[in-house]
Amino acid sequence: MSVQIGPSSPIQVSAHVTMYPKDSDSFATYSCYVCVFLFCDNKISTIKLYL
Repeated sequence: MSVQIGPSSPIQVSAHVTMYPKDSDSFATYSCYVCVFLFCDNKISTIKLYL
C-alpha cells in the first residue's frame, strides 16, 4: 500500500507481521510493526511503529 502526499513527497507505507518465539515452548507472540519510508532528496528515513 502506498500513499502520496503532495506532488514531491511520496510516502510508502508497508505493514509487516513477524512472529517471535515467546519461550522454549511451542507458543509464539506476534509483533506487528508498520514501516514508514519517507523519500526526501534521495534520503530514506525509516520509522517503525510497534503495536
